[in-house]
Amino acid sequence: MAVTDLNVPRGGAKTFRFTLTDSGGSAIDLSNLTALKFRAKDDIGDADTDALIDIDINLSDPDHDLANGQFVLKLLEAHTSSLSPGQYHYDFRAERSSGTSPFKFPSPTGKLTVEAVVNVGS
Repeated sequence: MAVTDLNVPRGGAKTFRFTLTDSGGSAIDLSNLTALKFRAKDDIGDADTDALIDIDINLSDPDHDLANGQFVLKLLEAHTSSLSPGQYHYDFRAERSSGTSPFKFPSPTGKLTVEAVVNVGS
């Protein structure tokens, strides 16, 4: 998965769609995931416990098409309102049910830019 940079206004909400493919461009079946987590941190090397945003993605969300490698991330106002404008680093972590074939999750990674909101006076 290529690096994907995300932008969201501070205190704003935004939905992002990801499609995971293998090196040949075929969709990776994600239908046997048991957990999918999004974490944004000051530095990608920070411990998961230090994440500034930590989201357990609802795998039963009808906006996902897991069999075709597609899932959505929904950043809400509550996730972005406490962050200062700037750049953060994010990644995803996935878990699969036991008994499935070995799995290397090609985690999308990149920068999350929280943009300052400018209020124009009336």
